[in-house]
Amino acid sequence: MSVDDDIKRFNRGLGELFSNESVRQHSLHTIKTSEQKAPWLKKRTYRTAGGLHSMICNYDHHEGDRAWLVDKLQTLPLNKREPVMARYSKLFQQSRDDQAIENIKESTARRAANAWLVNFLDMLKG
Repeated sequence: MSVDDDIKRFNRGLGELFSNESVRQHSLHTIKTSEQKAPWLKKRTYRTAGGLHSMICNYDHHEGDRAWLVDKLQTLPLNKREPVMARYSKLFQQSRDDQAIENIKESTARRAANAWLVNFLDMLKG
């Protein structure tokens, strides 16, 4: 099958939208790999950070840790993210409730929950 036959088959039903010359030029400049086609997809995770932001909002945490939590949770598989965030939130609440001094409740809770998450992720890396 020649290039002209391919063009005719491609144009069928399109009212000759694509001329032979434009299709021929495009076929000469085809992109070979997906990295060349979309280089930003190399580092993209399979779930967006927007989904993580909305999931994190459902759990108790400090607002200043939200971006850091998204970065850390993106390293986990999808089925582990929410259970880890639930455990983080539980530790955050417990630490905040255990602290008697009002003005250091938040910082103590952040420190305890963040230290647990860092240690947990390091343990998973092995």
